[in-house]
Parts: sequence; structure tokens; C-alpha cells
Amino acid sequence: TTVVKNTSTVIEAHQVCTGPDARTADMHFEAVSPTTVTGTFKSIATHEGKTMNVDGTIAARWVSGDCGNVK
Repeated sequence: TTVVKNTSTVIEAHQVCTGPDARTADMHFEAVSPTTVTGTFKSIATHEGKTMNVDGTIAARWVSGDCGNVK
């Protein structure tokens, strides 16, 4: 994995795995505010001659510092 960019609000990385289960992946995550993170990722994997493409996005936000009764 190679970190392409790493700042106080952004991290980007690129990953290459070789061999029989080859894969590449790119990801970008950004803290757009102190309580909100967004991100994207893309992965291409090959196994036994078959290729799988995965694209995704996330949106996350801080909910609470108290989990209530959850331990």
C-alpha cells in the first residue's frame, strides 16, 4: 500500500497485490468537518481468471460520545 496523500483532513492510498489473486485498490477519505467523513474506494480483483470490480462511497458522521448501555 502506498499513501498518496496524507493531511490533517485527507488520506488517499493506492494498493497493488500481485500473484494468483491479483488486486488493485484506490481509496480517498476526507474529514469534511470535525464530525463528518466522506470517502470513495475502487477495487479490481482477479481470481481464477474472473474479475470483480468494486466501487463504493461512504458518508459518516459523529453520533455521540455516549453509547448508552452498549458495552
